[in-house]
Amino acid sequence: MFNELLDSIHQSGQILESHKRKILEIRGKRQVLYSLQEAICLIASHMLHINELEGLNSIKEKDLTKMYITILIKIRSELKRPKSSFKIAFETLGEIDSDEFLNDIDKYDYKKISFLSEWNLLMTHMSLYFIQYRHLNKLARDLNLVERDLSISNKKEQVAEARRIIQLILSSFSQDEIEILNKEGRGSKGLKNAVFEKLDSSDYHKYFESNRITFKNRWDEVRKMGAINKLV
Repeated sequence: MFNELLDSIHQSGQILESHKRKILEIRGKRQVLYSLQEAICLIASHMLHINELEGLNSIKEKDLTKMYITILIKIRSELKRPKSSFKIAFETLGEIDSDEFLNDIDKYDYKKISFLSEWNLLMTHMSLYFIQYRHLNKLARDLNLVERDLSISNKKEQVAEARRIIQLILSSFSQDEIEILNKEGRGSKGLKNAVFEKLDSSDYHKYFESNRITFKNRWDEVRKMGAINKLV
């Protein structure tokens, strides 16, 4: 009995360390699409202020579990909010109706989860759901976890970031989506409009100066770089 207790404590410690590593790893990445667990880890990393590591190193299993649950509840609330732009994606199908995710997550009594081993089981059941970075970034800003207006040292930095945002959104389109745009006879103009519609409003203000002409200029620059021509 005592040995079983020791084994349980050891396994619990290993699971906690595994989650700490995930949080550290995800903070250093920038990708278009995050699994639900990765998305929650990314928000948790902001909440823990892990640049200094103190928060992450000292956190206990029960506290990290509670933090995960809090973030999941916030994601659920965003999806239920009227006219919310926050979306959930389902594996390769892209963004779907929020009700599908809400119906799935509500099957589980996740608010009563106490251990990370239980949390892992929940995430296994929800492993086909993903969230785009732009939604997570907006959520982090809404929660005041990241700066809303980072200083831009010069015009070159602003232009470079605007191009990067366009390229990031471009990479979120599947080849099928691009082919549909082409079949409709809209070509790169259709794709350009689709990218514009996916722009986060704060990014549009900060990096494109809330100006459609500025967006067009950055789009043309990205096209000259060859990133768009490879897709259309």
